[in-house]
Amino acid sequence: PHDVTANGDAHLIGPKVGTSIIHFDGDGDYLSIPDSSDWAIGTNWTAEFWANMSPTETDGYIFNHSSGNDDLWGIKTVTGNQMRFFIQVGGSNSIDFYSVATSGNTWHHFALVKSGTSWTWYVDGVVSATTTNSSTTAGFSGPLWMGRAYLSGTAQNYNGYLGPTRLSDVEHH
Repeated sequence: PHDVTANGDAHLIGPKVGTSIIHFDGDGDYLSIPDSSDWAIGTNWTAEFWANMSPTETDGYIFNHSSGNDDLWGIKTVTGNQMRFFIQVGGSNSIDFYSVATSGNTWHHFALVKSGTSWTWYVDGVVSATTTNSSTTAGFSGPLWMGRAYLSGTAQNYNGYLGPTRLSDVEHH
């Protein structure tokens, strides 16, 4: 288990799936979890989460793990309620990979699965996109943030709800 610190007015509210959901209002709310080797992306890896985004949500981070502005990985929203995953090393993207667009104000289950060099986005249990890439993130340090990134002096906050989330060093969805 990891200690989690709530910042801003991020707060737990009643159950959706599992035991609770978290609300982020897009204005400085986020969770911070101290650095851990558990945040490294290795050969096999999965990030999965339930999200219910504002229909106008763009550039809000679901997850961000960084060693500053040049070395980071993140999962964030983009226009059209689509998810973007990327790894940046030395200021250059080594992978930049998008899910299909979804509807806002609706719960969706997202899973990003890495098996060897194969990456797959699943949305609501259906394959959304695939690619191949050997990127990993060994050596990144810093807290894992949920609901926000703070890069180059600018906060990129998530506006919506998150249900159960999981980062794992095994492949599953």
